[in-house]
Amino acid sequence: MNMFKNMKVSSSIAAMSAMLVAASLLIIWAIAYEVVSLKVRQDTLNSQSASLRVAATVLSQNLDEFEIGWDGDGEVRSVRANTIPEFSSHDLIDSIGQATGETATVFVWDDETRDFWRRSTNIVKPDGNRAVGTPLGQNGAVYPIVTRGETFRGEANILGTDYYTVYQPIENASGDVIGILYVGVQKARITGVIADMMIKFGMAVVPVILIAIVISIFASRRLLRPVREMAQITDEIARENLSISIPYVGRNDEIGQLAASFNKMGQALETMVSHIRTAAQEVSGRAQALSGLSGGAYEGMEQQSGEITSMAGAVEEFSATALTIADNMGNTERLAQGNAQQTRIGR
Repeated sequence: MNMFKNMKVSSSIAAMSAMLVAASLLIIWAIAYEVVSLKVRQDTLNSQSASLRVAATVLSQNLDEFEIGWDGDGEVRSVRANTIPEFSSHDLIDSIGQATGETATVFVWDDETRDFWRRSTNIVKPDGNRAVGTPLGQNGAVYPIVTRGETFRGEANILGTDYYTVYQPIENASGDVIGILYVGVQKARITGVIADMMIKFGMAVVPVILIAIVISIFASRRLLRPVREMAQITDEIARENLSISIPYVGRNDEIGQLAASFNKMGQALETMVSHIRTAAQEVSGRAQALSGLSGGAYEGMEQQSGEITSMAGAVEEFSATALTIADNMGNTERLAQGNAQQTRIGR
């Protein structure tokens, strides 16, 4: 599903819807193919019963050797003949083929080879000649059934080609199987019919898929339009446009729930931003006040520093003056002592 990562949500939904529709129709097509194939094959096998009735009727009406037994439903129950004619021409078997539109054959039993051989047939070999004189073959599915005097109905391979067939045993008065009356149609013809039907079905399905894709694209875009609008609103909120109006709040579906959540989020963000701005203004005012106080204190400190500096200068000046006075007093004292000594000497 990596192919959907870089697609828009609406495009992804449309693509997935188209894939689901196509998969569903493909499944329906496969089921229809099986049903149609089974139905056509069954109808084909049933049609062989009609072809067998035609063949049996033509033989009985044109050859005295053949006697047909019918059941209560009008189906061929048995085909009896004392001998199988030589068929100097194949006009009779060709007339059966023309009436049924299918293939027909009369087999004759050979005791020496213990196999059935085609005596008259409208089946043509690959070389273009009639398949007269070719055996049924003992290894096929037909041989063990007809030798028991039972009718074979189903698929059989004739000279390399698959057919839907009916093999009706021909029995003599003693009940021995002396030949076979065969009718059949090539499986490829039926397969072609089925293929044509499924192609027509597919041609009818393709417009349905296209219509489903168009409807899914339209529906997905229409359903996802509120989501796109919510995405745009999110961008506006990210740009601090918190006063934007939130649509679809009144809806009772998931879109309405999403819109209501966005509305609450926007209101909460707006309140938070308002509180932050108020707090920022208060902090700014207090910072300015503190700045004024700190400026006054700095000026006072500078003034006190100047006064201290002046006092220090006065103290130094006073100290220097005191030292000078002290020196002068010392000199005066020494002078006075000298005068007093001289006075004593003068006496």
